[in-house]
Amino acid sequence: MSLAVLGTIVTTIAPWLGEWAIVGLAGKLGEGAVKHFKPDEMALLLKQSIATAEAQQPPTGALFDRCHHDGYKGVKKFLEQFFQSGEVLKELQKPLQDKGKPDLDILIAAFKASAQQHPEAKDYLLNSLPLWMETFVESYFKQTMGICFQVAKAQYLEQLARRVDDVKFVGIAVPGEEVEKQEVLAQIFVMPDVREERSRSSQQLSITEAEGRLNKWLSQPDSQTYSITVNGQDNSLLSEQKAWATRDRSAPRIPAQKVINLAQNKAVVLVAPGSGKTMLASYFALMLCETPQSDPTQIGLEAKDDYLPVVVRIRDWILQPNVGLLEYLRSNAEASLACKELPTGFFEHWLDRGKALILLDGVDEVVDEAQHSKVAEKIESFLHQYKDNPAIVTSRPAGYKGLFNSDEFPHYTLESFDDKQVAIFIDHWYDSRLGHDKEKAQRRKADLQKAFARNERIRLLAKNPLLLTIITLIHRYQAELPRRRCNLYEIAVKTLLMNWDSGKEINLYEDVLKFLKSDDLLYILKKLAYWIHTQGSTGETEGGTLIDKDELIRWLRKEIQTLKKCEAHEAKGEAERFIDLIQRRTGLLNEQGRDRYAFVHKTFQEYLTAEEIFDRADVEDDTEIILDHFKAHLHDQHWREVLLLLVSKLKGKKAQKAIQAVLDAGSEYEQWLHRDLLFAGWCLTEDPPELSVVVADLVGGILDRLVSLEVEDVDLIGRKTKREVSKILHCFGETTVEKFVWEKLEAQGDRIDLFRLLKFQAALGQELQAIDTLRSLLSDEDSDVRSSAALALGEMSNSSSEIVAALLFLLSDKDSSVRFSAATALGQLRNPSPEVVTALLSLLSNKDLDMRYGAATALGQLRNLSPEVVAALLALLSDKDLDMRYGAAAALGQIGNPSPEIVVALLSLLKDEDSAMRSSAALAFGKIGNPSPELVVALLSLLID
Repeated sequence: MSLAVLGTIVTTIAPWLGEWAIVGLAGKLGEGAVKHFKPDEMALLLKQSIATAEAQQPPTGALFDRCHHDGYKGVKKFLEQFFQSGEVLKELQKPLQDKGKPDLDILIAAFKASAQQHPEAKDYLLNSLPLWMETFVESYFKQTMGICFQVAKAQYLEQLARRVDDVKFVGIAVPGEEVEKQEVLAQIFVMPDVREERSRSSQQLSITEAEGRLNKWLSQPDSQTYSITVNGQDNSLLSEQKAWATRDRSAPRIPAQKVINLAQNKAVVLVAPGSGKTMLASYFALMLCETPQSDPTQIGLEAKDDYLPVVVRIRDWILQPNVGLLEYLRSNAEASLACKELPTGFFEHWLDRGKALILLDGVDEVVDEAQHSKVAEKIESFLHQYKDNPAIVTSRPAGYKGLFNSDEFPHYTLESFDDKQVAIFIDHWYDSRLGHDKEKAQRRKADLQKAFARNERIRLLAKNPLLLTIITLIHRYQAELPRRRCNLYEIAVKTLLMNWDSGKEINLYEDVLKFLKSDDLLYILKKLAYWIHTQGSTGETEGGTLIDKDELIRWLRKEIQTLKKCEAHEAKGEAERFIDLIQRRTGLLNEQGRDRYAFVHKTFQEYLTAEEIFDRADVEDDTEIILDHFKAHLHDQHWREVLLLLVSKLKGKKAQKAIQAVLDAGSEYEQWLHRDLLFAGWCLTEDPPELSVVVADLVGGILDRLVSLEVEDVDLIGRKTKREVSKILHCFGETTVEKFVWEKLEAQGDRIDLFRLLKFQAALGQELQAIDTLRSLLSDEDSDVRSSAALALGEMSNSSSEIVAALLFLLSDKDSSVRFSAATALGQLRNPSPEVVTALLSLLSNKDLDMRYGAATALGQLRNLSPEVVAALLALLSDKDLDMRYGAAAALGQIGNPSPEIVVALLSLLKDEDSAMRSSAALAFGKIGNPSPELVVALLSLLID
């Protein structure tokens, strides 16, 4: 039956019942039923159900076809009497109270009883009643359950949104300032990128293969073998991490929101610790929670579709081994989310229609080997039963063990932030915190970006979302970041560990721990970090070394027993309490897969290891303890940061001894590789206190040798050495010797390329002078000079209005290479202001072709996906000038993560009459990760073009 016919019947029947009867009845039905029912909705539901029942009868046998509508003998009066009888009301309330369908026999009996009291009962054609009532009940039940599900969904989403939109920074605070406890996820979230794992059906190497790789690595000349605990689990954990660190990373980066569509609705996302595994799942759920911030298109789903987010924390589910996923979903929603009285079949309602987004978070939590296969079977069975629903499974790499076949579940790894994503996070952060003071927010953003630009190591740390959050918290309250890394790490650790000891929570640790005091925590953590670090290298730059829980408790028990002179069983209990407290309240040490622990980032492991070595040498007043570590671990990448952090803490003569030990190491092939000299240079960049004053000759000698390598012919020392020397010299910016370094380089100015020299000048405290020189060179008669000056300005990471104006001016330079360099420089700006984008957009309508071309190129390099930029570039694809169309296609390809509109436009260009245009479109598509089958076919067809 069409909606039009049903609408006509509803309109015809409405007068039978009258508004009082319908609305009044709807109100009575809602009494004691699910909340949020509206009487007008219920009134319409009743009318539609009666209309459906009437429409299903043969035209000559409709139940009320020959009855009067009004008056004492009319249908209206009869239906009022029927619907408001106690038995009927009770039956009609059943679906509203999740008690099933109304009983058909009871309703028929009540109908007949009412009819017997009515003067014209014979006119109701009681022989048609059973079919009529059955149709009415089915329609009524279906519609009431639909309302029940929508009402329950509203409550469910409201509770879920509160859970996932509340980002708690547990333990993160800064002394003397307000405690940061939470943020709104939608305000600060930055969509990360993922990279597809290309190896199929073997996402994690077997233990045998992984151990083989580990042994091969340990046999390399530059590696050192350490005492790895004779524990099969421990060795396996190290092997797993080593395999993860050496994975194939050649696949292109793609935005995480594309995973649902690219993976054909099912995907496994592997996420390193601190990279935002749970936050990613929470954001996907939040975008479907129907809050003002929700937007399904942000995660690759249609806004018009009625999707329900279904979140399963694997850790919680496996605690109930005999509970199926559906049963767990319901019990968890009612217990954890406080969603009371969800109607029966609530989750099935969306799952059966393929309208649930299934988020299974943390399959690495399954540690028991026997449980692994059972959990995988349950999940696969569930996802197969509801195969039309999109599903994302998240896991940390350690402990994943290839639970799912990657041919059926494409595997992706979550990538660290790139520079642009870091900039976006900083924008979101300060906009959410200081939105009321935009000028102050802009100053803080610029200052933090400048801090990252001048300190390469801190900038690399900021690519980890967890560390970026800590850094921005520290920056917000201290107005600037500490210049020296060891000071930044010290604040970060104390921020995580100690600052809950203020105010009302001053006795937090003492209330939980029985033997250890607050002052003992950092002491224990330093020793723990040192022990963990000596277990061996994982090959990772971010993840801390994994340790089995039993082994961790065993080590802590011995340490606590020695420190507190308690019994073994008392120390064991304290060790368990210590682990739980440090994990829950600080996040420094966390569980990464059930019963396996690690420092949340390798940086904390390295920093605390350096602290332990330094403290031990200080307590024993024996510098040889430090020197022994330099002799044992020099040029071992696993110990590199530990040694550098050690140097940063040493003063004067002690720092001199350590650096001199490096210079005197006599490493193999030093005369060609210069490894000892280069590491000594890196030690100087840590700017040890008082070193340059106490031992100026040592510092001067190292700098002279480094500058000599900088001016040496690259063919004599090799490109790798040349690059490292340049990095070291740039890192002397904002140290106590930056002026000294610049003077030495300036003295060799005739042997260093001018633009290379100017970059050194900018890095070594004289950025404004270098910029002034470069700006003057922008008007040089030689086009090569102008071109090089533009490129150098683009690398300055300075988006001042003067530089932007100068580069924009060069877009109209008479020389094409200069225009190209200017566009490239504008595209290199890390955080271009809206003014830059606006200016470039305005140039797209310039009469000068070169100006338009340069602006289009710059917009493509900025990777700006705003609707205005995309629309402008798409419009240029139909420009009358062929070269301009080429440029627009190339710019669209540079955007990196094209929208569907861009893909469609470029696909059409693959059939263009002009071969160069087809070539431009093909090149643009070459930069798109995970092309669709249609695109692959289209590109393959060009091979026979």
